[in-house]
Amino acid sequence: METFGRNKRTVWPINPKPYKEAHFAVFPEELCETPLKAGCPSFVCIKCGNPKFPIYTPSKEYEKLLKSQRKTEAYTSKRREEAIKVGNAFGVKKVSAYPDYKISFEQTCNCNVEFTGGVVLDPFFGSGTTGVVALKQQKKFIGIELNPEYIEIANKRLKPHLEQRKL
Repeated sequence: METFGRNKRTVWPINPKPYKEAHFAVFPEELCETPLKAGCPSFVCIKCGNPKFPIYTPSKEYEKLLKSQRKTEAYTSKRREEAIKVGNAFGVKKVSAYPDYKISFEQTCNCNVEFTGGVVLDPFFGSGTTGVVALKQQKKFIGIELNPEYIEIANKRLKPHLEQRKL
């Protein structure tokens, strides 16, 4: 998910994955990983519901690379913005082939209580792919499904992930 320095493309090359159960529209987990990371906070205050905000700090290796090129983080950030505006017409090199930022989280409330994963809502739960990905990302989910057969499929699919989470 971390694509520091460039936006995620609008067309994602994701291969369909076969699924043994009788559901006609099972989508691969990769399809919902990015939207869940982008749209649901990793940490939410259990008292007030405020999220922790991620803070990205350049790594030592990345700072060394910038200094060796006599570039500051401010300069690089400005070049990124320019490249995004014109579709990378300048051919800006992407130096994000290795992790160049450390992620920490800033608390946005003073409740002094625990934080838990955010909650993902899937109103068309189907085979439960969104729930599986939410659990893998340490988040909670609410799945709504009307078809009893699909509910059974989702329950079977989620069971090992839910059992593992209890450990």
